[in-house]
Amino acid sequence: MYFEKYKATATGIKYAALVACGLAGPSIMPLLVTRYGLQGALLLVEPWQCKQYNWYCLLGSRCFFKFCSIHIEKVLPASGSEDNKEQQTINDISKPQTQQVVPALPISSPYQPKLASHVVAISWKSMAAMLAKPDFYFLAIVYFAVNCTVAIHATTVLDYGRDKGALLENANYLQVYPAVVELVGRLVVPFLSDRVPFGNCLFAAAGLVGSSITLFGMTFDQSFVYFATVNTLFGACLGYVSCMQSVLITNYLGLERLPLFFGFVGLTLIPVSLGSLTILGWVQFLFGVQYHPLKTVKLITFSKERGSHRNDGGVDGCGDPIAEVTTERTNEDAAEVVPASADSAPLPTSTEASAVLALPHRYCSAIKGAGLSLVERLDYAEEVVYNTPGYPAAVL
Repeated sequence: MYFEKYKATATGIKYAALVACGLAGPSIMPLLVTRYGLQGALLLVEPWQCKQYNWYCLLGSRCFFKFCSIHIEKVLPASGSEDNKEQQTINDISKPQTQQVVPALPISSPYQPKLASHVVAISWKSMAAMLAKPDFYFLAIVYFAVNCTVAIHATTVLDYGRDKGALLENANYLQVYPAVVELVGRLVVPFLSDRVPFGNCLFAAAGLVGSSITLFGMTFDQSFVYFATVNTLFGACLGYVSCMQSVLITNYLGLERLPLFFGFVGLTLIPVSLGSLTILGWVQFLFGVQYHPLKTVKLITFSKERGSHRNDGGVDGCGDPIAEVTTERTNEDAAEVVPASADSAPLPTSTEASAVLALPHRYCSAIKGAGLSLVERLDYAEEVVYNTPGYPAAVL
């Protein structure tokens, strides 16, 4: 009864150790890497991880062996002198023990265990009943998206912080700050939701809306401080939603269908987990961005507007910010690109160069011209961008 009333709080406490790893890991690992190098830090951390398995084993029962059942008869104290007690005890032990044979139960007995076919039939019925509920599909879609978002966000948040102009030492705090607020999302909020009628559903819906808003809000500004703030709020919202998944599934589908639900979701997550980084790298290669859908649209619009004011449109009638640039290399090993003549157009600015990097491949194909190939122009644009002070503030 107590666990039924405070099951959200109990689930939040279970995830407290996971949050502690997010607090301690990014803070300790940079110090170890700075002092001992990457290989030395891994050698120090891995034995500690292996030692935890012994600690996990000691948390359970210490009876490592299961012995056969041995009947030990307890000798009751006998009345009389001490000599009589000792003699009576010896006589009781020396008596032969008789064994009573319990007759076998008939097959028609109601205590006979169920056959395996009955268990399989119940499992198939339970699966069919779960698949017939619309709640199953709604929860499966929601937590499929949540688990994918958690995995991709944890993998790319440091790279995105470095794209904002932060050093790697400062980008580590993008994992520490969300872990701090996740303590609130995983411990305090579940306790409040247990004390409110239908609080688990209401708080979970609010967490989904909040995580969606903050995720899209990361694309509106190029400041690292702004991104760190929004990322912290995103961690608080998503922490509660991911913590409450077992509670919501139990409320709507039943406790006996909880493993079955995770089995279905896990099967669908396997190909996505294996191919998510490949898909993300492909999108980043084409668009030059990770979380910038709005920025990409802006850059494409910028390119089209620049092309509409020129008479030298490129592929599909779309001009390019640096399509008029005519350059040549002084020699094969030269690192700089110089204008071909004084009458040629000026070199692209950092904004134009970064716009070229962020455009899809079919827009980048419009910048082919005399003097430099497409690959050479992209290399030069990348060189201009990364050598510009304040990068990536110069990016649109």
